[in-house]
Amino acid sequence: MKTLVKLLMIAILAIIPATTFAQQKKQPDPEKREAFAKAQAAEIAKKLELNDELTKKFTDTYLEYQKEMWSVGRPGFNRPKFADMTEDQAKEENKTRLDHQRKVLDIRTKFYEQYSKFLTQKQILRVNELEKRMFDRMMQKHNKRHGDNKGPKQPRGQRPDRQNHGLR
Repeated sequence: MKTLVKLLMIAILAIIPATTFAQQKKQPDPEKREAFAKAQAAEIAKKLELNDELTKKFTDTYLEYQKEMWSVGRPGFNRPKFADMTEDQAKEENKTRLDHQRKVLDIRTKFYEQYSKFLTQKQILRVNELEKRMFDRMMQKHNKRHGDNKGPKQPRGQRPDRQNHGLR
């Protein structure tokens, strides 16, 4: 049960990076997107202190993972506001979201199995934590550039009463 909960949390965290790109009105340049993913992979590999062989394996696998996540995209940007939805529209929205989350979870599970072939379980946890932190930083920068002045926000996934537990 704990494993299922952890995988579900990972899936939810995976949805968010994919949604950042999907929210833009025009599709991002695939070459820029891939270059960004390579830079992310290189930074993660460096922080994990992987040797050259593992860095190459990790980078290739991470790029494959990102491409699959991008292909899933994010559903529902042309839906009416919740207050304006009928019950049937809300039901369809719920089904669409669950279907999307299943797809994301399937991808995360597939790549967890691939990472398990050459990374330790602690390294896999670290990869997920570093990826989340990178996303949080990227969103902070995006919000500053686009004038999101809604006040300070609690970082995703962190509770104010908990410490970081040494995941730096």
